[in-house]
Amino acid sequence: MRISTSQIYGSGVLGIERNQNELLKLQNQISSGRRMLTPADDPIAAAQALTVTQSQKVAAQYAKNQGDASDRLGLVDSQLSALTDVLQSVRERAVQAGNTVLADSDRQAIASELEVRLEEMLGIANGRSAEGDYLFSGYQGNTQPFVRSPAAPPGTSSVSYSGDDGERLLQVGASRQMAVNVTGSDLFTPSTNKSVFQTMQDLIDLLHAPIGSPAARTAFSGQLAGHLTDLDQAMANVSRVQSSVGARMQELDALSSNTAAVDIQYQQMLSELQDLDYVKAISDFTRQQVSLEAAQKSFVQISGLSLFNYI
Repeated sequence: MRISTSQIYGSGVLGIERNQNELLKLQNQISSGRRMLTPADDPIAAAQALTVTQSQKVAAQYAKNQGDASDRLGLVDSQLSALTDVLQSVRERAVQAGNTVLADSDRQAIASELEVRLEEMLGIANGRSAEGDYLFSGYQGNTQPFVRSPAAPPGTSSVSYSGDDGERLLQVGASRQMAVNVTGSDLFTPSTNKSVFQTMQDLIDLLHAPIGSPAARTAFSGQLAGHLTDLDQAMANVSRVQSSVGARMQELDALSSNTAAVDIQYQQMLSELQDLDYVKAISDFTRQQVSLEAAQKSFVQISGLSLFNYI
C-alpha cells in the first residue's frame, strides 16, 4: 500500500495536535486541582458528584435552619429565665405582704412595687426577636401579643392576649420539623381560667384594699394564700415550658453535630470524585511532554525526506 506525502503530513500533524491537546488538558487539571474539567471527562463520576453536591446543599440548608432555631430558642430561653426571676420576686413580696404587723400603707407600697413588676412581665411577654417579630404571639409575628387596659373592671384581667396558638416550624432535618416558638397562651395561662397577669392584678388589688376588721384580715389571708398557689402554679408552668425549650436546644446540638459530620463525608466524597492525584498528573504531564517532543522531532525528520536523499 502506497502512502502519499499528504497522508504522512496529515498523520504527523494529527499526532502532534493530539499530544498538544492532552498536554493542555493535563496542564489545566494541575492548575485547577480538578480531575474532571468537564462532565465528558468522566460522565459517571460527574453524575455522582452532582448528586453529592445537591445533597450537600440540602444539608447546608438544614445546618442554617438548625442555627436559626438554636438562636431563636436561646432568646426564648433567656426571656423565660427573666420571667422566672420576676415571678420569684413577686412571690417573695407577696409572702412579706402577709405579715400581720404591716399597716395598710405598707401593703399598698408593696402593691405599687408589684405594679412595676407587672409592667416588667408585660415587657417580657411582648419580647421581640432580632428581626423584630414578637416571640410569644404564635403565627402572628407582627401582632403585639399582650395589651394592657388600665380601665379594666376590678376582678378582671387588665391584660388581653391578641396572638394565636400557632407553632412556627423549621425543617431542621430530613424528617424533623421543630417548633421554634412558645405561644403566649401556653406560657402565661397555666390554667384554663386564669392567666399570670390576672393573678398579678388580683394580688395588686388585694394589697391596695384596707384591712379594717378581724374578718377582713381572715379574708385577706385566705385570698393571699390562693394567689400564692396561683403564683406557684405559674412558676411551675414556666419551668415546664423552659424544660421543653431546653430539650429542643439539646436536640439541635445533636442534629448540628450530625449535620457537620455528614458535610465532612460529602466533602470527602467530592474530593475522591473530583480532586486530582497530583503525583500521577505531574508524571503524566512529563511523559506527555516527552511524547510531544518525540512526535515533533519525528515529524521534522520525516518531512525532510525525499528520493534525492538516496541519490
